[in-house]
Amino acid sequence: MKKLIVILAAGLFLLTSCYESPRATAESYMTAVQKGDWKTALDYTALEPEEKELIISLLGETTDQAIEKRNQIEQFEVVEEELGEDGRTANIRVKVTFGDGHEQEQTIPLEQDAQGRWLVKRIN
Repeated sequence: MKKLIVILAAGLFLLTSCYESPRATAESYMTAVQKGDWKTALDYTALEPEEKELIISLLGETTDQAIEKRNQIEQFEVVEEELGEDGRTANIRVKVTFGDGHEQEQTIPLEQDAQGRWLVKRIN
């Protein structure tokens, strides 16, 4: 019986440790945004499937134009990580540098879902 409990506990640990950290999730999300891969970016969000489909259909027509106006994201870096007291929320502050050289900081709020995956709560 003790062996079974140890095996189950180890399996649970492995399952929960398979998911990305809040920082890694924010970095994966920003990398997808940087590449213009909206489908992948939205996979890192807590949005409902219908909302994701609507956003993808809208972004397909308008985002490329918006990026041209503001320039492409050249790079980004995580400047601060803050884990909520509950351990299930986090805020990741990133500094984004655009092609024309201007920089902007933004906070990416994340929450952990029931399976332990970190997801972007809302897109800015």
